[in-house]
Amino acid sequence: MKRAARWGLAAASAVVLLGLVIHVPPIRGWLAAHGHHGGDSCPFGYGTAARHRGDPTAPHAHARPALGFALGTTTAAEIARWATDHATTCRAKRGGTFLECADPSASTSIWLQLDEQGVLEAVQATRREPTAAMISDAFVQRQAELTAQVGAPTRHDGSSAPNALTGAALRQAMVEYRFSDYHALVRATNMGDGYVLTEEYTRLD
Repeated sequence: MKRAARWGLAAASAVVLLGLVIHVPPIRGWLAAHGHHGGDSCPFGYGTAARHRGDPTAPHAHARPALGFALGTTTAAEIARWATDHATTCRAKRGGTFLECADPSASTSIWLQLDEQGVLEAVQATRREPTAAMISDAFVQRQAELTAQVGAPTRHDGSSAPNALTGAALRQAMVEYRFSDYHALVRATNMGDGYVLTEEYTRLD
């Protein structure tokens, strides 16, 4: 019975991990190019900026925070300098549309999406930690920072409390900020074998 339980947990973890992997930007693009269309929505918050369109009736954001990057302003050359300054390696994906940046010594990976002029239009990131408390703290901190900069969230689902996240695999908390020219989405997710904070910041048309 114990062996069966271990196999069951391993299988569930593999399914959850696959769910995350196929939704990160480079892999989603490859799947789409090869005829695998799972829809634009992703439970982990990953997609492309093209699927977001601003609501002209919504207010403009008086700030557009994006993990320290400037949406609509930061260029590929500036990203290269940032990577050098932070000892981070960035690799071009999908013909240079995405830059995948990861610090081998850290638990965070960042995807930077550029427009046709090579200017930053979206930032997506994942941070993986072994405990619910660590991801819960990160989620609460990020929510507080965003709320202080752009105002109250337009949507908030689930609880990020550690005891809520540990309830079951795929247990999740989400907070969203949507304006006519800016969209931010942060999720804390129980992956079955760890916990992940996913973030998405997009300049809207």
